[in-house]
Parts: sequence; C-alpha cells; structure tokens
Amino acid sequence: MRQNSKADKASAESGDFRVRSAARKRERMRQRLLDATMEVCAERGPQATIIEDVLNTAGVSRGTFYAHFDSLHQAIATLGHALADESVHLFKAMYEHISDPVLHTAVGPQLVLTRAMMEPSWGRIIAQSEDFSTRSDFVSAIRQFLVEGRKSGDFRIADINAAVDLHIGAIVRGAGELQSKKRGRATYIREVSRMLLLATGLPEDRATEAVKWAEQDIKQRAPDLLPWWIK
Repeated sequence: MRQNSKADKASAESGDFRVRSAARKRERMRQRLLDATMEVCAERGPQATIIEDVLNTAGVSRGTFYAHFDSLHQAIATLGHALADESVHLFKAMYEHISDPVLHTAVGPQLVLTRAMMEPSWGRIIAQSEDFSTRSDFVSAIRQFLVEGRKSGDFRIADINAAVDLHIGAIVRGAGELQSKKRGRATYIREVSRMLLLATGLPEDRATEAVKWAEQDIKQRAPDLLPWWIK
C-alpha cells in the first residue's frame, strides 16, 4: 500500500509539472505574439497592421496565432488593455504624495496624454484599444478618483459610470489626436484635463488651478520616476 501511495504521488507530481510547464509555454507564446503585435503596430500603426505582419515578426503560423487570439483586433485590444494597466502601476509613484481627489483627477489625464505624445507607438495602441472593461486597472483608477471627489463634495456627479465613460473617451480620443498634431500639443493636453474637471461640476478657477499644479508637479517629478519620460 505504501509503495502504491508513493507511486501515485510521483505520478501526480509528474502530471502537475506537465500542466505547469504547458501553461508557462502557452504564456510565453502569448507574450511573444503580443510583443510582435506591439512591434508591428509601433511601425505601421494599428489600423495599417495586418495579421501577416504579426505572423512574420513572431515567426509563427496562422494556426498558432489563432490558438491564442480570435482575431488581430482582439490581440491589439488585449495589448492596449495591458499597456493601460501597466501605466497605472507606473503612475502610482506619481500619485503617492497626493491626497486631494481633484488633483488626482487633474494629474491622471495629463500623464496618459503626455506619454502618448512622448511615446507615439504607445499612444497609437491606446487610441485603438477598445478593451477598457470594468475590471481594467485603468478604469478602476479613474472611477476611484471620481468617487472620492463626489464623496468629498468637490464633484457634482449624478452618474459615476457616465463620468468614467467621459474620461475614458476623452483620453483615448486624445491619445489618437496627439499623433497627428504638430503644434499646440501641450495646450491640448492641458485643455482636455481642464474640461474633464469642469465636467465634474468643479468651478472654473479651481479647475484651472488644479491643471496648472498637476502640470508643474509632473514636470518636476516625472523625469526621476517614469522611464519613458523624455528629459
């Protein structure tokens, strides 16, 4: 009985190892496909990217691609979701010293749009991504600041979901718009941030002051905290 028990245990451990090994292999391939999608989209732009470009860059077959993604559109959307959430984690260092939800809300759009301006390949992916679900860290961060602002009495928001959708729409659209603008990009970023604050019901003088503070704070702290910042 004891001998059988040892054999069963060894067999189970072997099976677990194979399962873990297969999962790691699958995840590596999935990341390889996303990396290839990012490389191609950065060069051509998401709208001009075709699946053959991604297959050639990754060095895989069409069947391998479709084992991981239903379509190129899904791969691009997944990449956009991941990039947005990765940004939230990087931006946390920029938020740590801020307790005012108004300032949080002023900083967030400016950070995202500034990165879209400084890192066009990232901005193009964000502009094309439609995968901003309620589970996204990106959406959760926006929602958190808006809810806190409403609780503090700073924001007059009747429907939080509508306010979140407005912010996401403006940021995604703005990330795309910055790719074609040659002049006035800093002014555009400030104005998007200001108008989003005004949409919460914040008085204009306070919105303007918050946007100005956020811009100065970002310029002062970002070079030491954000790896993509162009010094």
